[in-house]
Amino acid sequence: MLGKHFTKLVAFSLSISLLFVCIPTAFAAEPNYEVTPGYTIETYYENDVLVTEETWILTPEEAIQELAVRKGWTLQESSAYILSCNTINPLSNTSTYTTKKTKTYTYGFCEVEIGGLFQFTTDGMYTQVDKCLDYWTAATGSGPYTWDEISVVDVNQDKYPWIQIHLMGRGNIEVEIDTSVSPELTAQFVTLGFNISVEIGTVVYLRKTVDLELMQNLFTA
Repeated sequence: MLGKHFTKLVAFSLSISLLFVCIPTAFAAEPNYEVTPGYTIETYYENDVLVTEETWILTPEEAIQELAVRKGWTLQESSAYILSCNTINPLSNTSTYTTKKTKTYTYGFCEVEIGGLFQFTTDGMYTQVDKCLDYWTAATGSGPYTWDEISVVDVNQDKYPWIQIHLMGRGNIEVEIDTSVSPELTAQFVTLGFNISVEIGTVVYLRKTVDLELMQNLFTA
């Protein structure tokens, strides 16, 4: 019996906190661009949706570790794969590095990211993408929602080495709202394009199919 009461208390506290997180901060963010050594973040609106792009320049050790974790590989397997993607003569005046790049879409308290690990080579004047080492979509926010990935593709997978990053993904976001605690949240999510899929008692489930795209051109005309 104590466990049931504790669960209800946690759910109630979570719902109340989400009110403050979702309404008003989800709509109050301002476009922003910041650069620090090895890290860049840019926040802006795309088709009325708040998005955040982040880029990390990884050390060789960080790149090996990141890829190993994502692929479920050993560090040796990860290291060998990264080295095999280097398309430039090691004796030439070039350097190779790995970046992690993500783009996060925000719908109320729901956050969904599309991202990838990319290997670059540069000679100081010309930069190319050697390979997309890995790519993904994922739910990154907190709250009662789920992300069901339908697809994610590397559009340029047959073009490397190339001068563009281009990932595309699609999936469904499903939100669970207890209207007895947060009655106004249903209307908030409907304004964000969500549709009510199921109602069970005071609990409402809303769903939205979203398309994700991460693209960067290294050179522009």
